[in-house]
This record gives sequence, structure tokens and C-alpha cells, in this order.
Amino acid sequence: LTFYDPVRKSYGKPVCDSTTLERQPRLSPDGKQLLFNSVRDGFINLWLCDVDSNALRQLTKVEEVGVWDAEWSPDGAMVGFSVNNTQRSSIMIVRAADGQILHTISGPGTRMSPTWSP
Repeated sequence: LTFYDPVRKSYGKPVCDSTTLERQPRLSPDGKQLLFNSVRDGFINLWLCDVDSNALRQLTKVEEVGVWDAEWSPDGAMVGFSVNNTQRSSIMIVRAADGQILHTISGPGTRMSPTWSP
């Protein structure tokens, strides 16, 4: 994962370098953490990277399906994301500090791309 500076038209130093597929990076509201999807544990889960130290932390541990469409809450305290398989889908809210699932909305049908109200 690398930051791009559109003003200077240059790339910065890589952060949380990996040989796995990383997707959907989202910078925290305070700019200190990078949230992204990764298959580092063999499943598509959310990971956090401290931008300054490159310290990694796995945020979700979902093993049966993939985690997608993660979005930071406006205050950076929580992350909303969708979990989908072929028969059920869920929107989940996780606390960024410790990975605790705070809320789940699930059922048949498709639930995707959660967004936060300001």
C-alpha cells in the first residue's frame, strides 16, 4: 500500500508492505491509521496499519465469507462493513480500538456499502 501525492505527482514510501492482495484502503479521519481488506490470514478480513510505525493489527476475524465496503465512522472510533455470502448478508459495526463487534444487521437479501451519517 502506497500513498500518492497528487500535488507533487509522486508516490510516498510503502506502508504495511505485503505479498498478499490488499484492497479498498481507507485512511482514518485523523490520518493515523490505514484500514484495508487483506487475505493475510487466508480469508478476506479488515486490517489496520499505523501509518507512522507500520504496525499491523487484524480488526476482523470472519472465516466463512468475505468482509467488504469498510468505512470509518466520522470520529474514527468505529468501522462499518458488509459481510456477504450467497444466502445471507450483514452490516456490522466494529470498535476500531479493540475489534469488538458492537452491532449487526443481518438477514436474507443483500446488504452492501454502509455509510455513516455526519
